[in-house]
Amino acid sequence: WALIARINLDEALKPVSEMRRLFSWWGGALLLLTILAAWFTTRQILRPINALMAAVRQVGAGDLTAKAEWKWKDEFGVLSDTFNAMTKSIREKTELIEQKNRENEALLLNILPGEIASRLKGGEHEIADNFAQVTVLFGDLVGFTSLSSRIPATEVVDMLNRLFSRFDQIATELGIEKIKTIGDCYMAVCGLPKACSDHAERMASMALRMLEVTREYGNAKGLDLHLRIGLNSGPVIAGVIGTKKFIYDLWGDTVNLASRMESAGVPDRIQVTRSVYEQLKDSFQLQSRGLVSVKGKGEIETWLLHGQLRPVEVGVPA
Repeated sequence: WALIARINLDEALKPVSEMRRLFSWWGGALLLLTILAAWFTTRQILRPINALMAAVRQVGAGDLTAKAEWKWKDEFGVLSDTFNAMTKSIREKTELIEQKNRENEALLLNILPGEIASRLKGGEHEIADNFAQVTVLFGDLVGFTSLSSRIPATEVVDMLNRLFSRFDQIATELGIEKIKTIGDCYMAVCGLPKACSDHAERMASMALRMLEVTREYGNAKGLDLHLRIGLNSGPVIAGVIGTKKFIYDLWGDTVNLASRMESAGVPDRIQVTRSVYEQLKDSFQLQSRGLVSVKGKGEIETWLLHGQLRPVEVGVPA
């Protein structure tokens, strides 16, 4: 005897097909989940990197306030904190450098006219210019050596500082350049580095105010102070000399004669040359002093400046 059973092939393979279909579904789902997980993981990894790169680009563009923001305390958090600390350090050092540059520029402007300081900063090393017409002033405290021997050194320095600071203020108001002080001598010039047609009038106004300031200070302190001033107009050479300790100075016969006007002058008076007289005679009170013996020049005619006939309008150059 034999038992023969017949079954349809599709029916026989149905369990296998269902298993295969089930595996396909599960495989597809698993693949999708894997892709999603990889995408999410990559996105999580790239987020801090992108944030850091964005901050780097901001810093590269000059924005030192940029920060890499990442709240988690993982490797990226450590990297972000390190980057932020670095940019903070750079920002603080940059601010310090800028502050020092501002201080250095202020010091430079205390030594040199603004235009000359700009030329030096621009890389110009040899600065020397000819000016056809300026007015030079020299002012000297009469009897200063004797006075300084009778009062404490601190009072001497304080007196000079207060007087010369007031002179500096007047010079700034009138568009006049202070050149230097030598002991108790004050030197200034008008008409450079920017030329102006009223340089003599401005300097005359300054000289009159210098006498007034000196007189008021002496009266307030009970000191017998007298200022002697000389003015002269003409051509000069101006330039910067020195490297580490440089100075802006003037040279020429005009400067020498202005100095002689002061040394051969009268206490509490302003002595001027003919070149100054010709520019001031219509707007200031001047008195001829006649011929005065001047070292290296012989006898020349000079005038004493007493005051203004009419107000002088001063337009200070920008």
